[in-house]
Amino acid sequence: IEGSEKEVFSHNTEWLNRVGLIFIEFHDRKKPGCRESFSKAVKDYVVQIDTKGETTIAVMKCG
Repeated sequence: IEGSEKEVFSHNTEWLNRVGLIFIEFHDRKKPGCRESFSKAVKDYVVQIDTKGETTIAVMKCG
């Protein structure tokens, strides 16, 4: 979704309850608000978040 994180995580996020793991690189320098929309969308589902270099890894409650 290179550069479309803001759109993907801003609307229709019901699918997040079926995801166990997300690897994501944010592109806020190209489109401000990407990280913020992700954080708001996953707040009720995330168990743990780690960052390795530019990659953020979110462990999610699935189901």
